Amino acid sequence: MERTCTFSVFGKARTISKSLPNILEVIHKYAEPGTSLKTYSIHKVHGFWENVSRDLGVPNTCLNRKKILKAVLQYEKTTSGVEGPLLQTDFPTAETTLGDDVPSINEEDIVVAPKSPQSVGNVPLPSRKEDALQKTAESGIHTPDTQSLESDSKSSSSNANAKRNESDESAKVNTDSSSSGERFFTSGLPQQKTFFFINENEWKELRQHQSGRLFKGLQWTNIIASGIRTLNPYCSFGFRRQCMGYCRFQDCPVTVDVVVYDEETLKAEVVFKGGEVCHNNKELKRRPVRAQSRQSAGELLKNKLPRSLYLESLQKVPQKVIQSGNRDDAPTKEVLKNIAWSEKKASRADPNELMSLQKIIQQYQDTEKDVLQKILMHPKGIMLWSKKTLSVFHQRCKEDIVYFDATGSIIRKESAGRPPYYVYELVVRNPSKGASPLPVATYVTCDHTTASVTYFLQAFQTDLVRAFGNRAYNRPVMFMCDGSLVLLRSISMTFCRTSLEDLLQKYYVLLTGQHSAQEFNIPILHRCLSHYIYINN
Repeated sequence: MERTCTFSVFGKARTISKSLPNILEVIHKYAEPGTSLKTYSIHKVHGFWENVSRDLGVPNTCLNRKKILKAVLQYEKTTSGVEGPLLQTDFPTAETTLGDDVPSINEEDIVVAPKSPQSVGNVPLPSRKEDALQKTAESGIHTPDTQSLESDSKSSSSNANAKRNESDESAKVNTDSSSSGERFFTSGLPQQKTFFFINENEWKELRQHQSGRLFKGLQWTNIIASGIRTLNPYCSFGFRRQCMGYCRFQDCPVTVDVVVYDEETLKAEVVFKGGEVCHNNKELKRRPVRAQSRQSAGELLKNKLPRSLYLESLQKVPQKVIQSGNRDDAPTKEVLKNIAWSEKKASRADPNELMSLQKIIQQYQDTEKDVLQKILMHPKGIMLWSKKTLSVFHQRCKEDIVYFDATGSIIRKESAGRPPYYVYELVVRNPSKGASPLPVATYVTCDHTTASVTYFLQAFQTDLVRAFGNRAYNRPVMFMCDGSLVLLRSISMTFCRTSLEDLLQKYYVLLTGQHSAQEFNIPILHRCLSHYIYINN
């Protein structure tokens, strides 16, 4: 039977087969006589490997170049037992084993005969975890180098730390680059069987949602992937079917099989295949955030911003894992934003946003959380303040500046033809030096007219008078805004009780000395100099 080698055509979806004599013929065609095949690095895209791949009719990827190299080694050893004209003394002899520099041949690369599934071994496992750990040495299963495994923690954190230390020593960034500037992260993997333990509560939860031999939902992928990550933190695994995974990096040939033979010990045996880890440094991969992982992220996002959680997660990722391109533990800011939005939407009191807001008003009325004051249906808008912020404004406006400004780009427009939403805020300075300013009233609306903003300020002033009586009419010291005519007119009509034109006339009379300063009881309306300079520049 003629031996063949399979190559990827489109990722891992389609393959093409080439005979080993044909591969060797093309290799001899382009290789310089008397040179070692190892001088042609598989990480160099152009030149020798470009010509070989073109003649064979296979894509010039790192995975395919590695398969060609392994196929030639296997063919030379099995046919002649001696080194070929290209191999010289650089490849291992029959007494040596293939190491990290020359990965061992895979059964899935050389198509000979299908391997029986029973050859993996169906040795019955002991009923106790301690016996299982003791028997691993006798059964030939590779035991991770660790001091002890905590019996309460089925995930075996000490096992993960020991394996990560071993992986860190063998992991490296290959600096051999081609003219296109490609660099690759490589790392060795355990060649023997290894294992991790599944948490008992998580296993029981999976069994409750089992249909036949399959688990419903996607939580099982999180459990298996987190267990594999304790043994191989560099690959980001996807799953074609349950307990059979593959690395999602384009050039990485690593696959993994996970089998749980005994439900008493919950010991998951892991077998890595495909050779060493090989990741392009320009490629980043993340597992989807699903099931309970998504719920956990949603709980954290209730008190944190997506960007803050992203930076915290990224800071916890080890440096070697950062170099490998695996970002399973650090979802992107965009993903976290979607999760936060989904959680907020799910927590609404009603699917209709206006009805949901109305229920919030009824729920928190006359309580400390009574912040939402008014809801406008058309044009849409809400007004926010509380009894506490009314008190802060009443105290601070007598002795300090009150700021009134608007900002956009916080809330998306409903459609292209609709006006944008602005957030208007009344802000006072914090009495503590260096502390953040205190917003005392907020107005979110898409109606940016003098009538709309004046209604907001007068509604706020009405509640202020209800809380503190007529003394709340005592003038604030100074108002500062960005110079918008809408804001200037609204402040003038609400707090100065006159039109903007009459107010400017009174300011002129005061500045020319025609008005007594003792009788002047109108707030000073100041235009922000920073906004003025910015507009003129």
